[in-house]
Amino acid sequence: MRFGALAFGLGGATSAAGTIDAVGEDAVGFVSGDRVAYWGGDAGRIAVRLVDVENLIGIPRGVSDQQAAALLPSGLAARTLVKEVNAVGGNDTVLVHAASTLLGSMTVAWAKALGATVIATVGSASGRDQAIKSGADDVIVFGEEDVTARVLEITGDRGVDIVYDGVGAATVATSLASLRRDGVLVQFGANQPRIDPQDAASKGVSILRAQLGQHRPGGSIQQGAADVFVAIRSGVFDGVPIARYPLSDSARALADLESRRVNGSVVLVPSGSRDSVDLAA
Repeated sequence: MRFGALAFGLGGATSAAGTIDAVGEDAVGFVSGDRVAYWGGDAGRIAVRLVDVENLIGIPRGVSDQQAAALLPSGLAARTLVKEVNAVGGNDTVLVHAASTLLGSMTVAWAKALGATVIATVGSASGRDQAIKSGADDVIVFGEEDVTARVLEITGDRGVDIVYDGVGAATVATSLASLRRDGVLVQFGANQPRIDPQDAASKGVSILRAQLGQHRPGGSIQQGAADVFVAIRSGVFDGVPIARYPLSDSARALADLESRRVNGSVVLVPSGSRDSVDLAA
């Protein structure tokens, strides 16, 4: 496989997309010339590499290599939140914490596309701008406003139907206080505190834990990936930023990530690559 885009995070390479140069005799499902994406610990900065066919996701026409590398892993996580763990409906009002992150932006965008009213929380004024671009109806900046008070003001003292909270201890009290009775708090991420079930019951809310980051190509992942690609082609994630750097500029990309000069996804592009999208029917 010859890669055309490499998504990059603070922990290193996270996902890649490119074109198959050749397939082995026993490989099934792909042929030379197919565009594919893959991710995981082996998504390194090598122009040509061997990849097990079971670790590949085919990229459809209308989705570029850069879009696939940048958006597919977090898109699958966002899909888990808004379509599986607690499906968003058109009459729902939802609260999304950390909405300027890549996953937060995609969760906001997808919930909005499903018809929900979306309230977002962010940590800065620049984060506010990003949440609005992603589709948030209202944005609350932590430290500048009382989040619960603003949520209740926005919802006419009703509270939200669903809270998506990937922050943890710093937001759990706010999340619970912002829910309507019979609302649902969806927790995800490694830093989530345990909530006493009796305490949740006394508040009349449900607590769900989402296990993210367990997606790997193969099996049922194909349907999830298909949903993400449809959303990309439909423009759902047009407001989600993708910062592009030449592969040779990986040090600057890392510095920009560490200093938070960029939000969203960072993509490294090899020399001579272009963000072409196959728009053929």
